[in-house]
Amino acid sequence: MKSKTFREIEHTADVGMEVSGKTLEELFANAANGFYSITGVPPGEASSAERYDLSLSELSKEELLVSFLNELNYLLMVQQIVITGFSSFKIYLDSPQWTLLCTGAVSRLSPQVYDQLQEIKSVTYHKIKIVHQKNGYTTQIFFDI
Repeated sequence: MKSKTFREIEHTADVGMEVSGKTLEELFANAANGFYSITGVPPGEASSAERYDLSLSELSKEELLVSFLNELNYLLMVQQIVITGFSSFKIYLDSPQWTLLCTGAVSRLSPQVYDQLQEIKSVTYHKIKIVHQKNGYTTQIFFDI
């Protein structure tokens, strides 16, 4: 008799969201707000006067969005830092790369808030495509939890 060494189990390891914005910058900022909402960061958590500058470059808008959200995830989960209230946000094509430059308010999470967060392992590339329509931009983003 042959023994079974594995079996498939149902597992829901992803959470997704749809995001929109009139501009690419608004789309990315709204994606950041959605990311923080999914993780459970309380609204208004970053109220510090301290600022954080972020600069990223990738070959596509989609890769840039994934990198941006993965950077926010790293800062949140490893350094326990939240960046919101973006005071400047610029995305531009500097062929062949897309570049993001942003500045936001930053604060460190209290241990009580941090302990209650939903951990996100990674932002995925699954079905990601930024669509430009006459009224702005939309995309879907999936998070591996």
